[in-house]
Order: sequence, then C-alpha cells, then structure tokens
Amino acid sequence: MKKRLLLAILWTVALAPVLAGQNGPPHRFEVASIKECKPTDRRAPATSSPGRLSLGCWPLKRLIQEAYDLYATGNAGSRASFRVGIPIEGLPDWVGSARYSIDAGAGHPETPAMMRGPMMQQLLEERFRVKTHRETRDTAVYFLTVAKGGPKLTPAREGGCTRLDPADLSQTTPPAGAYI
Repeated sequence: MKKRLLLAILWTVALAPVLAGQNGPPHRFEVASIKECKPTDRRAPATSSPGRLSLGCWPLKRLIQEAYDLYATGNAGSRASFRVGIPIEGLPDWVGSARYSIDAGAGHPETPAMMRGPMMQQLLEERFRVKTHRETRDTAVYFLTVAKGGPKLTPAREGGCTRLDPADLSQTTPPAGAYI
C-alpha cells in the first residue's frame, strides 16, 4: 500500500510540469556577451546554430522590434514580412542609433526564432532594463481590392529589384522594387 502511494506521489510530481504547461527548461540564454559597436563597425549577418546566436553590430531598435513583435512567440510565422515601420513609443533617442554585437549561447538546443524572440526578450530585459506595455488603438485602415476590370499588375523585370537589408533602420519604407 505504501509503495503504491509513493509511486502515485512520484508520478504526480513527475507529471506536474507537463500538466502545468511547463515544457522543458526555461527559455533564456545561459551565457551572453554584449558589446557596443563603434560607428565605423560594419553590421554582420545573424548566424545561429542550435543553442547559439551571433548578431554583429545590430541596431538596438531592430533587436527590440524583432524580439517583441516579429519573433515574439518563438516562431517567425506569417509576421515575418517587412515590418520596419512598427511604431514603438517611449524609446530614448539613442536607441535608434546604438548598435550592439551579441554572442549568446543556451545550455541546450533552441531554434533561431526562439533565440531571437523570447530568449532575446529576457536578455534585453536583464541587460538593458527594457520594459514593455502593449495596448490596442483604433487607426485608419486601407483595403486593397482588385478593380472591376481585373488586376493590371505586370510581372517584375529580371534584375529589376533591389535587395533590402531588414536590419537597416534608415529605410522606414521599402524603395520601389525592393524585396527582403
């Protein structure tokens, strides 16, 4: 009888995290190095491997936008479109020009989206004291519809598009013909 009770207690304790919705370890970096870049330093592309993330001279504002919007849930999903113009209020002026190199590692494998979303949120909150507040506002909305005569769009010419750098915050709207 005591063995059954002990087994039932152990089984309940073992299942408690699953029943509570806590699957696996917390999503945070085990170690992270953050270094401010000089104005002459060039931005390097993001590189990642399971559990390791490296961002070279990325704008802090872009890191915040990605962590709290684009990858907020740990998935890139359908929101992974051109989103440079997302309004963020209350940021100090220096956030728009400050750039940082981040090398971070988790103690276990993680996806790039998880590292650039929830794990980056934790890092920004711990190291930069970022605090967020979300609210819903009513704004004007425009609907794009097809004209009565049908679409009149023409296909893009070969070589007619310009590659857009999503980390470049100087472009608030994409130039004509730009793509990501």
